[in-house]
Amino acid sequence: MELNTMKTIKFILFIALLAFSQMLNSNALNAQTTNRELGLRLTASRGSDFVFKKEKQEGKFKRLRVGLTDLGYSEDFRFGLVFGIGIEKRKEIKDQLHFIHGFEPSLSISSRNDNSAARVGLGYILGFQYDVTPNFSANVEAIPFVGANVNRDDGSFIADLGINSSAAIGLIYRFQKSK
Repeated sequence: MELNTMKTIKFILFIALLAFSQMLNSNALNAQTTNRELGLRLTASRGSDFVFKKEKQEGKFKRLRVGLTDLGYSEDFRFGLVFGIGIEKRKEIKDQLHFIHGFEPSLSISSRNDNSAARVGLGYILGFQYDVTPNFSANVEAIPFVGANVNRDDGSFIADLGINSSAAIGLIYRFQKSK
């Protein structure tokens, strides 16, 4: 992997860590306690994400997603890193079942041998979340997106429309934090 690619990865990780720490330190608007969620999201495209959610108002969460995609080595080494931050809204369907939706801008980088690429996208979260207990939930979601790719190998620019994974399932732990 080239030195420039490593610098780019370190810079993106630094920005993601900075945004994540800012979310953890910011106070809720007028609440004594805030609901927060921490989860693991598994995708069909050989990847996984960590998701952190913080309730900003009833049924509205700020969401941070950081993940690894397409990690592997056969005849060549490959990996991808994705970072997304957005707003998730929830509508109760029945008892513990919620419809989740909302916008999520994202940035991802990927590398395979001497080729690296970056993608900027705007996605829309669509899914369902079921509260198994007051502290644990399970969800299924997809994030259709519109994005733009830049490929370093040949300098090409590609605009595309797609879905970042056929489906993702998540396990979420919910907790409250005092103001």
